[in-house]
Amino acid sequence: MYKKLFIPGPVNVTEDTLQKMATPMIGHRGKEASNLQRNISDKLRKLMYTQNEILLSTSSGSGLMEGAVRSCTQKRAAVFSCGNFGNRWFAMAEDNNVPADKFEVEWGLPSTTESVDQVLATGKYDLITITHNQTVS
Repeated sequence: MYKKLFIPGPVNVTEDTLQKMATPMIGHRGKEASNLQRNISDKLRKLMYTQNEILLSTSSGSGLMEGAVRSCTQKRAAVFSCGNFGNRWFAMAEDNNVPADKFEVEWGLPSTTESVDQVLATGKYDLITITHNQTVS
């Protein structure tokens, strides 16, 4: 009996996948890799019914968080925190020398639209991070 496991690994893979993995790798900076990524992005746009750009990342979620904070902040980041994820956004900004202010509410409470509007009205921030829902452990 074949068991399909959804775990970090190792896991069983199909024969066609094994065969493809046995072929030479392509360079990630070459035209072939660019074409492959463009092809994947085009198919994802169709799947998601959008013409907007699709960002592919082989990193973890933390890699995307870091990329967003580092690449999208020119002035200062406003980090709205209602628990661990918001605190993680703030730590990520600090670790990357990105100027940031944390606006923290008690765990279990939301960051209100009024508080976000008030912070944005200052004009100090060009990036905000908001955790919409936080599980409490």
